[in-house]
Amino acid sequence: MVSGPKVKRMDAASVLVAACLLFALAFLLLLPAGCTAPPRATSAATTDQMLTLLMPTRIEVVKPSTRVRSLSGSGKPEVLELLVRGYTLLENPGALLVGQVRVELFGYQPASANNKGPRITLWEVPLDTQEQQLRFWNPVIQMYEFQLGIEAGAIPPAEKYVLAVAYNTPLGQHLTDEIIFDLHSSAGGVTLTQPKGR
Repeated sequence: MVSGPKVKRMDAASVLVAACLLFALAFLLLLPAGCTAPPRATSAATTDQMLTLLMPTRIEVVKPSTRVRSLSGSGKPEVLELLVRGYTLLENPGALLVGQVRVELFGYQPASANNKGPRITLWEVPLDTQEQQLRFWNPVIQMYEFQLGIEAGAIPPAEKYVLAVAYNTPLGQHLTDEIIFDLHSSAGGVTLTQPKGR
């Protein structure tokens, strides 16, 4: 009878150690597949380029919805309801405005390249905090809604006015828009009408 090589049997502890070593080896082999590269450090110029895609590059006074109202029924202008929309670099509407919006009402100066006469009143609306954003931002229509109080007698009678809105982005870009409108007071209230072509 020919005897073969003797096979040494492993005890339970040896089997457990071998299994742990195989598991550790498999884990180390698969580890690189699940890892992600560390985030790249971006330069200030690259960060500014990325922020430019998110920041508004144009603002618009939404003409059909901007109006002057008389809340008390006196027929006198008491509140300016103003809708402003921001657009991104890709012309997507709904960009958030962070900082401060400046609204100015001017008299109308005909036969002038500027059209702005003397300033009648000024409003500055801060948009620095989450609370302020929630107060003025309308997520349904993706615009800012401002209700700006008008002091009694602040708007002198005139045929036309210029409403100008300005905003400086956190990146230092100065954005503006304006409309020319007529203001008609009557017993039924106040009507704001944009001239044709504006």
